[in-house]
Amino acid sequence: MNMQISGVDMHYELYGNGETRVVLLHGWGCSGDLMKSVGEHLAKDMTVLAVDFPAHGTSDQPPEPWGVPEFAACLKELLTKLNFLPCSVIAHSFGGRITIELKRRGRQAMICVTDDGDEPTPGQRLTMTNRGAMPLIPVPDMGAG
Repeated sequence: MNMQISGVDMHYELYGNGETRVVLLHGWGCSGDLMKSVGEHLAKDMTVLAVDFPAHGTSDQPPEPWGVPEFAACLKELLTKLNFLPCSVIAHSFGGRITIELKRRGRQAMICVTDDGDEPTPGQRLTMTNRGAMPLIPVPDMGAG
């Protein structure tokens, strides 16, 4: 599916229909396909949103060069338009930077990050990376503005 977000035709996929919502964020130079197998596994019990950040996957290029704040604002707009808040976040690499930016702005997020470029596997617990545990930051809502 695609939606106009921040002047960009942004691609995303939705899996499952559970009450718990989780968004999967890929790393720089990747696409939402990076964690597709994880999304499909989680979709058994959750609603999962996998995005292609602008300039990645099948999403369009942004109208001008973007930094982390612009990517974070774009994600916030997508989550709001899809009524996907509150949600949890599973992020890889650059997706983790976006999640941290949302948290810095007062948004809340649950974070699981792989630390070495390996793709997470469906059998892993969400609290684990490939090489160790990552603390979870519970978050009821990413807030407005």
